[in-house]
Amino acid sequence: QFGVRCAKVCLIEANVISNNSGIGVSIPKPGSSILGNTISYNGTYGVSADALTSFGNNAIVGNSLGSTTEAMQPLHPNVCFPQAC
Repeated sequence: QFGVRCAKVCLIEANVISNNSGIGVSIPKPGSSILGNTISYNGTYGVSADALTSFGNNAIVGNSLGSTTEAMQPLHPNVCFPQAC
């Protein structure tokens, strides 16, 4: 079970995603952003996302298997890939 599952490209912003039996946020495709959420105490990972997912200003804590499955792109303040901004 997922808290939030994004099938294509999504903006996941200002949510509390907590206490799901599986992954808090699941994003299998690149190009989404995860901003300003509390993602906590989920049954596996807080976030399972493509490596080209960007994220910033989230609290991702207390998830059973860890915060994330990939090294996502932190927003400080911009992410550009593959060229620099």
